Formats: sequence, C-alpha cells, structure tokens
Amino acid sequence: LYINDSSTAGAFLITNASATAIFFVNGSSGRIGVGTTTPANILTVIGSASVFGSLNATFINASEIRVGTEIVQVEKDAFKISNGTALPFSNFQLSNVSNNTLVK
Repeated sequence: LYINDSSTAGAFLITNASATAIFFVNGSSGRIGVGTTTPANILTVIGSASVFGSLNATFINASEIRVGTEIVQVEKDAFKISNGTALPFSNFQLSNVSNNTLVK
C-alpha cells in the first residue's frame, strides 16, 4: 500500500502496488472515492458494496433492484402515479391517499 501518493493538492490517497486507487479523499471538495480518484458525488464507490444493517436513503437511483439473485424492481416497471400513467401491476389498488401521503 502507498499512502498519500497523490498529485492533487490537499488530497489523501491510498493505492496498491499497481498504483490502483483504493481510497481517495479530495481535500477541497470533501468528496470520497473508493476505487476511484474522481468521485462524482460525496461518496463514489466503483465496484460492489455490502451493507450489513440499515441503509437509509432519501432517493435511490437504480436501474434494477434485487433481493438475493431475484430482480424485484426494474426501472421500466416503476409505477408513475404523478403523471397518471396506469400502474403495470394486476390486482394493485391504492387507497387512503390524502395530500400525496399514504395513510394506514
């Protein structure tokens, strides 16, 4: 491992012996890259990630969602209530909606 082998001022970089970025922190933007030296967001991970415990997000942008190896949601199958498009599910009923909020 090579630590702080970065030409970017104010950056912190850890690479392997092949000079592949393992962990990078951009000191000026505060962005963190795992597997990249050019993080596009606050945290950019190149490769797979595992989360054990809860994963909380305000917004998830994914082309497909899997549980194990089974695809449970694909982007084209997402329901779009706000634009009036019919939901692509049979036997699906939405009730008790008030002010765009689902109520028990």
